[in-house]
Amino acid sequence: MMIKETQQAIDLVRWALNSYVKGLFDVPQPELTDLYFNEKSGVFVTLKKYGSLRGCIGIIQPTDILARNIITSTRNSALNDHRFPPVRSEEVDELEIEISILSPPKESKLEDIEIGKHGLIVEGGSLSAVYLPQVATEVGWTFDQWLDSLCDKANLPTSYWKEREAKFYTFTAQIINEKK
Repeated sequence: MMIKETQQAIDLVRWALNSYVKGLFDVPQPELTDLYFNEKSGVFVTLKKYGSLRGCIGIIQPTDILARNIITSTRNSALNDHRFPPVRSEEVDELEIEISILSPPKESKLEDIEIGKHGLIVEGGSLSAVYLPQVATEVGWTFDQWLDSLCDKANLPTSYWKEREAKFYTFTAQIINEKK
């Protein structure tokens, strides 16, 4: 799993932001020459403004091709992340973009999970939550703090990850940061 033409991914996010937030629908979509854009792949688009999170939504299960998943995730990160008000058109040029292209998640045992390497999904009953691989190291969490926080994010008891019923799925990610 690798995008070689990483600038094309950034250009696609910028195009989606300009289309859906600024309403510039007459600008043609950037040309995507990297064949990986046509592969089914999960992706998260993270938007930051002056280093602070402004939106982060993605698609974990690769049900559509990467190009469409990037557009959908960009639109949702900008306009539908319930933690933040929708991005305003005047904010678009101030946003920093990070794209995480995901490997398919696979069920994993607790002892096989590596902080900083793996993205992690925890499931308990109908509740679940996900962290991208870079989150724990960016925040500076220990392994236990990472799993406590993930369970809390899923509205599970913080120590739920120690229970036998807890299910874990890991994935890796190619992370593309916009160079500003």
